[in-house]
Amino acid sequence: MKLWPLKLTMAVAAFLFIIGQARIYSNLGEGGGGKEKGKESTLAVRAERRNFQTTAPLLDWKSWEQDSMNRFMFVHIGKAGGSTLHCMLINGNDKDWHCEPFKREVKPLISNHYQRRCHMQKNCSLDTDQGVQGVFLAAVRNPITRIISTFNYEHNIKWIQSQVPDFRSLCFPGNITDFLLRGLAPTPTNETTSYCWELALNITTGVKNELFLSHFSHNYQSYESSFAATGKHLLTIRQAHMDDDFLNLETLLETGHIGNGTCVMDNRVKAANKGKTQVKIDIIPQEAYANACRVLCREIQSYKRFLYRAENLDDFMVEDSMRELREYCPKEGVSVRTDCPSTNDLLAVGRLGHSS
Repeated sequence: MKLWPLKLTMAVAAFLFIIGQARIYSNLGEGGGGKEKGKESTLAVRAERRNFQTTAPLLDWKSWEQDSMNRFMFVHIGKAGGSTLHCMLINGNDKDWHCEPFKREVKPLISNHYQRRCHMQKNCSLDTDQGVQGVFLAAVRNPITRIISTFNYEHNIKWIQSQVPDFRSLCFPGNITDFLLRGLAPTPTNETTSYCWELALNITTGVKNELFLSHFSHNYQSYESSFAATGKHLLTIRQAHMDDDFLNLETLLETGHIGNGTCVMDNRVKAANKGKTQVKIDIIPQEAYANACRVLCREIQSYKRFLYRAENLDDFMVEDSMRELREYCPKEGVSVRTDCPSTNDLLAVGRLGHSS
């Protein structure tokens, strides 16, 4: 009789085990397709990345770090977390940048090789002697959220607005949603003159590079044109994963292998040079995002190439960023597209639709 409670307990445990297994297999059946789709997407990323590998010899990153002669150029793309990354590169020792004190030690593995910062310049060139292995380090961000941040950040910067006063004072004095819906519409809306609409497209796509010095004109395509042809190695820090990417870059330089660590919340670095105007991304309507995705198509492809060339990011990290991009631009696949319209194409189609 004393064995009866034990037998009952074992029977209940066996029953619960069977139920648990059934749930596991059920979940595999329901979610297996998602897992397979995720695996296929990562494999597609890996295949696409092969098309953009550097022509330079492979680096042993641990050996590269140990050679004090090696240098990297920091490509500071506006509103992509570059100010915060600069603070991290110099270990917070720059009062002019309003760098917050760090809660964790930033190893000098990277800062020892920091040559200079390239920001809003026509050419980013590495000053390296023969035999010195120069590397580019860039901070990047989803192109859609970068443009939103740029629009809000530059609103109160007088020297930028003075270059093309009509852009904000006359054409788009409102918020980002109004700008995306009217300024980036396929054709001029009833509330937007053709002049303002064309001005919005030219500025957003960076056509006014020579006339308008801003984070719009100095975009991914602008910076990419400076270094892509050099065949130099590229490291990339993603704004949405900055602390983790920086931590894993330290691991790469320390061990020669890409890290896969996660920075604890208490040790994360506070953002520097944040704009005064903040916007909740989820309140912007999908139509506005669709406009941005269409107009920024070429910029998005350049962003993909930054990710694909990054030697400190593994395929899973890159796929994470591609998935985040698709949350805004669902039609963007893994492949780098070649069918994106030019600014002139966008203008021509819009004028034709407006006149008909």
